[in-house]
Amino acid sequence: MMQKKTFKELDYKQLRRRFSVRDFSFKTTREIQPLHEVIGQDRALKALQLGLDIESSGYNIFITGFAGTGRKTTIKAYLEKISQKQQVLFDKCYVNNFQNPDMPMLIELPAGKGAEFKKDMGILIETIVRKIPVIFEEEKYQRARKKVVEEHQEHEKHVFQEFEKEVAANGFALIQVQYGSYTKPEIAPLIDNKAVPLSQLVNQVNKTISEERFAQLKEQYDTLHEKMDTVFKKSREIERLLRQDIQKLDSTFVLPYINDLLTDLGARYNIDQIRDYLNNVS
Repeated sequence: MMQKKTFKELDYKQLRRRFSVRDFSFKTTREIQPLHEVIGQDRALKALQLGLDIESSGYNIFITGFAGTGRKTTIKAYLEKISQKQQVLFDKCYVNNFQNPDMPMLIELPAGKGAEFKKDMGILIETIVRKIPVIFEEEKYQRARKKVVEEHQEHEKHVFQEFEKEVAANGFALIQVQYGSYTKPEIAPLIDNKAVPLSQLVNQVNKTISEERFAQLKEQYDTLHEKMDTVFKKSREIERLLRQDIQKLDSTFVLPYINDLLTDLGARYNIDQIRDYLNNVS
């Protein structure tokens, strides 16, 4: 059987602690700073600090105790400390790197601005997609485009006309030969004012045409065919230059409008990273 513990009864004088004014280094409490720390409750304060340090959602802090023990005051004091030390949060936005698409660029924006910037970029793209066809339908653009196309077509026409003159001067003609589902330009000698492909004419050697004449025609054909390859190569180059000039013309009409939109968007945010990105977009 356990022995019952007994406690010594205390005198009322033992329950009161006295201090002498000589024990203090100040004359009045106005000379000292108030105490902001919580006295005692070390385990409770450590648990509270642990809970407040967790930034993830889904965690809660449960506090219990008697009324008047300073629960609300303690929590308020700790929350005020956190609000003073809290770091400024940023939205991290990854955008296309036009110089190196495999390495997106990072833009840091004030919290909440990332979603706003994404929305503004979506509106910008929709506006550009809607406006560009309208620009291309304008009469001013159509006239400028027609002029560019006609200049290149005239150049290409001149190249073919000069080649056709040379072909005719050698007693040949340009014809179209069917190869399956597509046609291909070819050169054929004129026999009795009729274009006869060399592949058919070879069967007439020593019949309606001598070997010497056929050899002469074959030599002329090879020379003209080589020049024809050069002409068509030049034609493809003219087409390439036409596409290039059309792209330049499109940029001349479209870029000023796009740049105005990008400038307005950059001014709205007034952030260097966004302005640099929008410059790359243009």
